[in-house]
Amino acid sequence: MSNSQRKLLDRIVVGDIFHAKTSNDASLICLVTGLNEKYIESRTVTNQKYVQIDRTTGLGKMGTGSVDCFVDSLAPLPVAIYNEMLGLDRKFRLAQNEDDLKLTDSEKNALLFIYSFYAERPL
Repeated sequence: MSNSQRKLLDRIVVGDIFHAKTSNDASLICLVTGLNEKYIESRTVTNQKYVQIDRTTGLGKMGTGSVDCFVDSLAPLPVAIYNEMLGLDRKFRLAQNEDDLKLTDSEKNALLFIYSFYAERPL
């Protein structure tokens, strides 16, 4: 990881959203929930899996199975999309039954937007 990429990781704060990928190319939309000198603590918005990222390398682990992952974009989302992601995080975190998990059209559009947004703005 270059010095400029490390500087970007150092600017992350609780509440930021970043994108990571697993070694099998799974997409992870991550909401930062905590920070310390060594790690960025986060959870995935859509399935609420815990993700821990090393602040010096951008490499991390997801979930209890310790799936390898890496940060591939720190691009700030447009405010409307960011707000949709916060709403999705809340929806998936607090859902009490399967009907609560149905996506609205705006949530679907936000997820489709993210697919190309982060790919066009790599770290």
